[in-house]
Amino acid sequence: MTIQEIIADPALRECLAVVDRTRLLCHQILTTIESAAGVELPDDQRIERSRTQKQLNALLTQIKGLHRAAIMSAREAKEVTSEVRREVDRLHLQLQNLYYEQRHLRGEITACREFPHQYTSLPLVSEDEFLALNPEHQDDDPHNLMIARLNNEKAVREELEKQRKELLVKKQALIAENKKRKDDLASLDEQLKKFSMIPFLHFYCQLLDVFRFPNEFI
Repeated sequence: MTIQEIIADPALRECLAVVDRTRLLCHQILTTIESAAGVELPDDQRIERSRTQKQLNALLTQIKGLHRAAIMSAREAKEVTSEVRREVDRLHLQLQNLYYEQRHLRGEITACREFPHQYTSLPLVSEDEFLALNPEHQDDDPHNLMIARLNNEKAVREELEKQRKELLVKKQALIAENKKRKDDLASLDEQLKKFSMIPFLHFYCQLLDVFRFPNEFI
């Protein structure tokens, strides 16, 4: 593969073409100088040599211009390359951040899916029993079905809690009534004791009178 096939930039191809023409022209001048060494050239050859040297100077000037243009083009290419490289680095960093965020979110999603939610340990009625009691949820997806089961469990527990409070109120009322009856029975016992002590006291008083005033009873 020749250098012309490797280089595809038009400016560099033009520069190589001018360099080749300059090289050939230099070889031509050197050949002329070597063939005319020690010989005085006629006027027409001197004119031709002068014309050839002018062509060489023009080619050299053109090479300098092309070289300057190539340098400027290389600088511009470096700036563009640097800018593109910075953009690529920025996009690569952004992509890495997205990959990191993706891994983090996937980890969070997995953790949420594997988290032992409280509702999973609730003693809910079985799904078959719930659907038998609530056939309108037959076509629900698993998520909505679970929400319906939880709502049903909540309603049942609220009703049971209401009944428990009502029973507690009845229990307190019964306890109060039993206490009142117990107090009434205790009071009745005291009264009965008092009534039972009256004949004994009467007899005791008579006995004391006998001992204190024996003559009155003879």
